[in-house]
Amino acid sequence: MARFDVLKRHKHASAAVPDLPAGDAPPVKPQRRRENPDYKQFSAYVPIPLYRRLKGYLAMNEIELSEAVEEALTDWIAKQGA
Repeated sequence: MARFDVLKRHKHASAAVPDLPAGDAPPVKPQRRRENPDYKQFSAYVPIPLYRRLKGYLAMNEIELSEAVEEALTDWIAKQGA
């Protein structure tokens, strides 16, 4: 037996995908914004105290930064009358 034969057999065994029962589809993973062509990444600079308050609030309320920025910019644009 060669030195790494056990590892090769383990790798091939773990690569096997079990058959799904008829009619069952694999669960659909939600598309992340990074992978979604309808979203564009950009960056901005904000004062450190504002950044810290925002990050703390988002963490406590389990809100993603992208969600907060999207809502804030949507509200700001509406206030501008654009």
